[in-house]
Amino acid sequence: MKLKNKIKLAIAFFFLIVFIGIFIYSLYKIIVWKIDNDKTRDLTENIIETAKPEVTLDNKVSIDFDALRKQNSDVVGWIMVSNTYVNYPIVQYTDNDYYLHRSFDKTLNGAGWIFMDYRNHIDTLDNNTIIFGHGRKDGSMFGSLRNIMDESWRNQKSNLDIMFTTLNDTFIFRIFSAYNINDTDDYLQMSFDQEFIDKITERSYFDFPDKATANDKILTLQTCYNESKKLVIHAKLIEN
Repeated sequence: MKLKNKIKLAIAFFFLIVFIGIFIYSLYKIIVWKIDNDKTRDLTENIIETAKPEVTLDNKVSIDFDALRKQNSDVVGWIMVSNTYVNYPIVQYTDNDYYLHRSFDKTLNGAGWIFMDYRNHIDTLDNNTIIFGHGRKDGSMFGSLRNIMDESWRNQKSNLDIMFTTLNDTFIFRIFSAYNINDTDDYLQMSFDQEFIDKITERSYFDFPDKATANDKILTLQTCYNESKKLVIHAKLIEN
């Protein structure tokens, strides 16, 4: 066999190996993603059965936190957003990394869990309470928060109210800003002034009816929107 043909054959073999490697890796990622999703779905169903979340007549949320905290003592609250899949307990750890990679039962899971910033204080509520969650493509965790990009979803006023329940009370926050961003995390600060509020309001893709001021307590939800951008939602406290 001529040298030229040998080189061509070697190159073709190299690219074949690369293609097979990419295919195997992609297949592996898909399988892991599916396993993580299945585990998260089953765990979520078990949690709902255990916690029995229910909105009461006085617009509070009834949660069996005692039963829930027997499963995970890191539980600090519960979050609900109408017409999304967001109906989860909130956990808090000593850093903002642990629950990025672990599920509610603390096993390794790419779906992670919904968690509160380690700097926040659940008992008093800081000026800015920050909640993180992965934006899963199947809509789990904070994936369904992408619904806010749908005008018909935003036009239903009840969808703009976020029910945030702690071990002691239920707080209702109303969305006043939502945007995608990829080059800053300056919205992740515990306290703020009017300049901060003006900045995050001006970033909003949509003109929401309710406005916030420096005197308000706010809730910030952060999730991934795509490979490069975060979806950030801000809501102000309107009732507790």
